[in-house]
Amino acid sequence: GGTWTLPRLRSATADINASIDKVKALGGTVMMDPFPAGEAGLITVAMDPQGAVFALIQLDSQPD
Repeated sequence: GGTWTLPRLRSATADINASIDKVKALGGTVMMDPFPAGEAGLITVAMDPQGAVFALIQLDSQPD
Protein backbone atom coordinates (compact mmCIF):
# COMPACT_ATOMS: atom_id res chain seq x y z
CA GLY A 1 0.00 0.00 0.00
CA GLY A 2 0.90 3.63 -0.24
CA THR A 3 1.80 6.03 2.48
CA TRP A 4 -0.61 8.48 4.06
CA THR A 5 0.28 12.00 5.18
CA LEU A 6 -1.65 14.42 7.35
CA PRO A 7 -3.22 17.33 5.45
CA ARG A 8 -1.17 20.54 5.63
CA LEU A 9 -4.19 22.53 6.81
CA ARG A 10 -4.78 21.74 10.48
CA SER A 11 -6.84 23.38 13.19
CA ALA A 12 -6.87 22.78 16.94
CA THR A 13 -10.21 22.31 18.66
CA ALA A 14 -11.25 21.99 22.30
CA ASP A 15 -14.06 19.54 21.41
CA ILE A 16 -13.48 17.34 18.37
CA ASN A 17 -17.00 15.88 18.44
CA ALA A 18 -18.62 19.34 18.41
CA SER A 19 -16.32 20.31 15.53
CA ILE A 20 -17.32 17.18 13.60
CA ASP A 21 -21.00 18.07 14.10
CA LYS A 22 -20.29 21.59 12.79
CA VAL A 23 -18.46 20.26 9.71
CA LYS A 24 -21.45 18.05 8.88
CA ALA A 25 -23.97 20.85 9.56
CA LEU A 26 -22.12 23.11 7.11
CA GLY A 27 -22.13 20.49 4.35
CA GLY A 28 -18.68 19.03 4.89
CA THR A 29 -17.68 15.37 5.05
CA VAL A 30 -15.80 13.61 7.83
CA MET A 31 -13.36 11.32 6.03
CA MET A 32 -11.96 9.54 9.08
CA ASP A 33 -13.43 8.97 12.52
CA PRO A 34 -11.37 10.51 15.34
CA PHE A 35 -8.31 8.43 16.18
CA PRO A 36 -5.46 8.76 18.71
CA ALA A 37 -2.58 10.98 17.62
CA GLY A 38 0.08 9.30 19.71
CA GLU A 39 0.04 10.84 23.17
CA ALA A 40 -1.04 14.25 21.86
CA GLY A 41 -4.80 13.68 21.69
CA LEU A 42 -7.32 12.95 18.92
CA ILE A 43 -7.31 13.81 15.25
CA THR A 44 -9.86 13.58 12.44
CA VAL A 45 -9.71 14.39 8.74
CA ALA A 46 -12.54 16.19 6.98
CA MET A 47 -13.36 17.84 3.65
CA ASP A 48 -15.31 21.07 3.12
CA PRO A 49 -18.07 21.30 0.47
CA GLN A 50 -15.57 22.72 -2.06
CA GLY A 51 -13.21 19.75 -1.64
CA ALA A 52 -10.51 21.21 0.63
CA VAL A 53 -9.17 18.53 2.98
CA PHE A 54 -8.15 19.50 6.51
CA ALA A 55 -7.43 17.96 9.89
CA LEU A 56 -8.93 18.81 13.27
CA ILE A 57 -6.84 18.10 16.34
CA GLN A 58 -8.01 17.95 19.94
CA LEU A 59 -4.95 18.13 22.18
CA ASP A 60 -5.02 16.32 25.52
CA SER A 61 -3.18 19.24 27.08
CA GLN A 62 -2.54 22.78 25.86
CA PRO A 63 1.08 23.99 25.59
CA ASP A 64 2.22 26.48 28.22
